[in-house]
Amino acid sequence: MAIRVVVVEPASIASSAAGKVAADAASAMAAAPAAGRALYAEAFGRMLAVVERREAGGSSPDVAAATVARALTVARPRSVYLCGRFARRLALISRLPVPVGDAARRRVFGLPAPGSRAGTQPG
Repeated sequence: MAIRVVVVEPASIASSAAGKVAADAASAMAAAPAAGRALYAEAFGRMLAVVERREAGGSSPDVAAATVARALTVARPRSVYLCGRFARRLALISRLPVPVGDAARRRVFGLPAPGSRAGTQPG
């Protein structure tokens, strides 16, 4: 008997997960040494704001649930199912060469260029 592996890749799904990530991140940033906070707090905050905004405007969790149900019930499931807002964009970015994908992620999340001092990078 063969075991099929199916990957469901949800992108932006409106849930409380982003809020939990933001709360955990705030705790981690508060626990960081002052020098680390000075260097990374601004960029980290911008990134979290983007994550929260995208999740708040994301697809209903029902979209992810329906995708999982479909993957479990079709006779011949695909290897990968994308679901949720921005899923195709994120999948496209993941197929880019690493330096190009990294640059795209930095742009999306408002992160500074490699080697820059994050706290001094203009927004």
